[in-house]
Amino acid sequence: AGELAPVVSDDELEIFYASNRQKLDEDLALDIYTASRASTAEPFGASMAMAAISQSDTIDWPLWISPERCDLYYINKRGEQATLFVSRR
Repeated sequence: AGELAPVVSDDELEIFYASNRQKLDEDLALDIYTASRASTAEPFGASMAMAAISQSDTIDWPLWISPERCDLYYINKRGEQATLFVSRR
């Protein structure tokens, strides 16, 4: 699987990245995954797909996470058109 575009929170406790691990048979289809850790002295834990924002047959690419880790900006690209989104928690 390819893992691309890592975006790490300011406190370095959460990471977001694009991966094709669930879509190896599809050309250029990427989903956004996240992992966290309790301290920067530890490795990141198990990754989870962000199914609520990743769409099938498209490229989902994280760009930036806000300092308080509430807003994730990402691009969704379908064909030649890319759209910027923000996901809030």
